Order: sequence, then structure tokens, then C-alpha cells
Amino acid sequence: MASLEQQKSEPQTRAIRLLRREFRPYKTSDPRYEPTIEEEIAAIKSVERKQLVTLYENFLGGNHGELAVVGDFDPKAILPLLNSLVSGWEADESYEHIERHGDLPYKPGSHRILTPDKANAVYYAGIVFSMKDSHPDYPSLIMSNYILGGGSLASRLGDRVRQKEGLSYSIASFFRATSVDQRGSLTIGAISNPQNTPKVVKAIREEIDKLLKSGVTPAELAAAQKGFLQSLRVSRTDDARLAGMLAGTLFAKRTLAFEAELEKRVSATTTESVLKATRKYFNPKKMVIVTAGDFNKKPAGNKSDQKKKKKASK
Repeated sequence: MASLEQQKSEPQTRAIRLLRREFRPYKTSDPRYEPTIEEEIAAIKSVERKQLVTLYENFLGGNHGELAVVGDFDPKAILPLLNSLVSGWEADESYEHIERHGDLPYKPGSHRILTPDKANAVYYAGIVFSMKDSHPDYPSLIMSNYILGGGSLASRLGDRVRQKEGLSYSIASFFRATSVDQRGSLTIGAISNPQNTPKVVKAIREEIDKLLKSGVTPAELAAAQKGFLQSLRVSRTDDARLAGMLAGTLFAKRTLAFEAELEKRVSATTTESVLKATRKYFNPKKMVIVTAGDFNKKPAGNKSDQKKKKKASK
């Protein structure tokens, strides 16, 4: 509760939550509904013990799920332990996946949230569309996003907005398409001084427009392919991330052969395929933009300016 109360005045939390609400136009009774912070606090306060008992008795159980174990272990020891943990633990209600859709209607536009007395401002923007990670355009959008802002500072947004113009403290873009639902998304986030927010908004839009107009260069694509594929290989050397990957493939009813095929698909992307996919899905006219910060606070003048004002008042 204390954490939620604190989030009421946090620019980043409020901006992200508003962006999610715009893309999830569900009824309040739907588990996919994104509540306001105030609604979530009220909901938590209203929880009764009997509701928790009902939840555990009817909905939670060990009769559906996935388990991935990575490391130095003996399967003969793990399996009996697992069976002892879930044996007899069955939910009364059967499992059913709740789908998330990327073709739900939403209203593109800009939103501004005032958060008084906060030093930093945030920019969050997003687009949602219908796509699975098995779609033919998926690898090309991975490359488009990597070049736009997914490669952190080694990206167009990072290079211009933070490195060259010094407008933000951080900036990145994120592209995702799920394995089981038809839902893809592009999200861009930046943290800056509130006074720089208009320039951040302008610079990001200009970089998106440039990407849509001219696409990417062969050199950019080659570097993005190399960087992305290397990151995949490095991730598989981390036990926790590998376990997550294995659990995800189990949930999607796949094997790691899908990951191997994805690497081939990424390697086969071209500047033409990237431009075509970018123009099809990364449409700024369908973007929802949220900025949050103390935009009413006037920038402090330097000492020479203050002296001039004092002399003028005399």
C-alpha cells in the first residue's frame, strides 16, 4: 500500500499506467483491465480473507503449468520432489488462457500529466497491433526497433537525443510480439529535464519519420544483426534466462528449434524488408504519447540574470 501511495506522484509510474490503460479498453470486471492507482488501492483494501480462501481452493493448483530446471542437478532427485509438491494439489476450475488482442480500438493522441516538485520528466509512447512472433514480418521489426532505439546508445534515438543533443538522461525503444496471442507493440521511453520535454518529443518524431522515409542503411542492418544475435547467444549462457526461455517454449508448445530458426530469419532480413515492415506497423499517426513531469516549474535563472532583475527593480 505504501508503495502504491508513493506511485501517485511518480511521473514514470503514472505515465506507464496511463499508456497501458489506453491500450486495454476492457470493463472493470475483466482481469485484463488496467486500474488506476486509486482503483488498485481501493481494490486491495476491499480484499477479505474468505476471498483468498476461495481463490486458493478453486483456482490455484499444480495440475497445469511448466517447469524448467537449468544447472547441475539430478533429474532423479528433482522429479520425485516435484511430484511430492503438486500431488493432490488440484484446482476445481480448469485452466483457460486469457487472450490479449492487438486489434482493439484505441484513440491515438497525446496526454500530459503534471507531477509537481519532481526533478525529472518522462516520455512514453506506444503503438499496438496484431502480430505473433511467428509472423513473417517479426524479424524485420526486430531489426527496425534495434536500429531505432533497441540498441540503447548504439541506436538512432540514443545517438541523437542523448549523445549529440543531450536532451535526455536515458532513452530506448522496445518491440515485442507474443508467442500465443496476436499482440505486437512498439514502446519508446525517455527520461529528461521537464524543460527539455518538447524537444525530446520533437526529436523522437523526427527520427521515426526519417526511418519511415529512408529506411536503414546496409551498415546499420549488418551491425544490428550482429548485435542482436550476439545478445541471444549471451542470454543462453545465463541459467536464469535460459530457464525462462525453456519455460516459455513449453508454454507455447515449442522447442528451442524455434529460436534457432529465428536466428536464421533475422540473418535473412534486408534493408527492403525492414523498410516495408516498418511502414506497415510503426505508424506514428497511431501512436499514443504520454509525458509526465513538473512542466509548470520555471527554470532557475543564473546569478547574472538575477542581478539584472534586481537592478531593474531599483
